[in-house]
Amino acid sequence: MQQQETAEAKAQGDSLSAAARTGAPAETPETQQHSYETQQQQQQQQQHQQQQQQQQRRQQQQQQHNTSRSNSYAIADAASRFSLLLVHAEAAAKRGEANADTLAAAAQQQQQQQQQHQQQQQQRQRQQQQQQQQQQHQQQQQHQQQQQQQQQQQQQHQQQQQQQQQQQQQHQQQQQQQQQKQQQHVGRGNGRSTDKGDNKDRKETIKAERRQ
Repeated sequence: MQQQETAEAKAQGDSLSAAARTGAPAETPETQQHSYETQQQQQQQQQHQQQQQQQQRRQQQQQQHNTSRSNSYAIADAASRFSLLLVHAEAAAKRGEANADTLAAAAQQQQQQQQQHQQQQQQRQRQQQQQQQQQQHQQQQQHQQQQQQQQQQQQQHQQQQQQQQQQQQQHQQQQQQQQQKQQQHVGRGNGRSTDKGDNKDRKETIKAERRQ
């Protein structure tokens, strides 16, 4: 366990030192975990949206299939009724029956109902097309929003990198300032020791001259 922690700490230290040399932002385990979680969330959102779109397409296809099938049945039924009434009306007219006009009127009414039914079907189809267009428009808007979110996340990531670079630069400047202070302090210490040695030599020279 200690060896694993030591290896992880060494890897993190190597990453920080390499980042300091290259000027690039260091990737810590926290930033790596954050980017990994962000990618996972984006993938899950995309998968969820794709599933929703597939379900919507299936529902639309099923609705269209059911509508077209019911419309076909209704048209066939109306046509058969109209044909039957027309046949009865023609037969009654040939026989000279009094209800021939009534049957002809019923046939005309059936034809009108069939035309109305077809108009209703056309309106329903137009409404379905409009709904599909609206759904496509909503999907496009959602896609645009996703792109904007991704761009914002990229911008935030770039800002974080810039902040990390600025912090590293500040840290390097502080280190340089400390090094300069240390160098100045060392230089002053050497100068004082040299001055003391010169004063001592002068005193000894004066004493020697007085003795002579």
